[in-house]
Amino acid sequence: MSKAQAIRSDILRRAMKLIYRQGFQSTSIDDILATTHVTKEVFYYHFKNKEEMGIRLFLGYMD
Repeated sequence: MSKAQAIRSDILRRAMKLIYRQGFQSTSIDDILATTHVTKEVFYYHFKNKEEMGIRLFLGYMD
């Protein structure tokens, strides 16, 4: 697994925990950034927006 893949996986894993507790609409990108300790630039490198991240989460759990 490359470093970029590891970072993306970590963002998704930690975001899923937040979304499970707070709900998707109530979880902001700032909440995700605070728990993952990545910058907005890093988040937006991996995902176009929060909705794309949510789709990736959903598709990941479909496999």
